[in-house]
Amino acid sequence: MPTLDDAAPLAQAPPFADMFGFDGTMLMARQSQQQGGRGGQPAKIQQAITVDSADVGKILGFRGATQQAMEARTGAHIFVQNIDGADTDRIIVEGDDESVKKGVELVQGVLEKGAEAFELPSGRRQPNKKVEAEA
Repeated sequence: MPTLDDAAPLAQAPPFADMFGFDGTMLMARQSQQQGGRGGQPAKIQQAITVDSADVGKILGFRGATQQAMEARTGAHIFVQNIDGADTDRIIVEGDDESVKKGVELVQGVLEKGAEAFELPSGRRQPNKKVEAEA
């Protein structure tokens, strides 16, 4: 009866590899390309910005509207990472080098000046302007 000691090492290609025309190195190269490694795709990087928990809403906006607009403008993925037991959270900006640079600048600007300064939706209601009828 065969035992686990008799099993072929995992480094060897499976016996059906010849039948289907692939080997393990091609599969590993594809996975590397999908993860942002070799193959022409830029590598993803992340940059974290620590903010007060009270300021997270400025970045997210109403129902995520500010966050989505910033992602569309910069091409970076922007999300919040909660820090348990702390009064601060992390804003993570992820993407290629250029989009992360733009995203970090925009996040810092929104924290300092507000979303309206960058013509981003904030989710804040605008006061109703009553139009007075002239007599």
